[in-house]
Amino acid sequence: MIDVIDVIDRPCAIRMEYSPHRLEQIRRIVGARLRCWGLHKLVHDTSLVATG
Repeated sequence: MIDVIDVIDRPCAIRMEYSPHRLEQIRRIVGARLRCWGLHKLVHDTSLVATG
């Protein structure tokens, strides 16, 4: 079970032009932001969803 943490007051928006060679970069950015918020358990799945 994952604890719900209120991150609504900490928005994060990153705009990038899509390119297949940037997928790993996008996963790293998503993972870094989630870890910063203390959401370590969501890093793997969310990173894949963000680039799926």
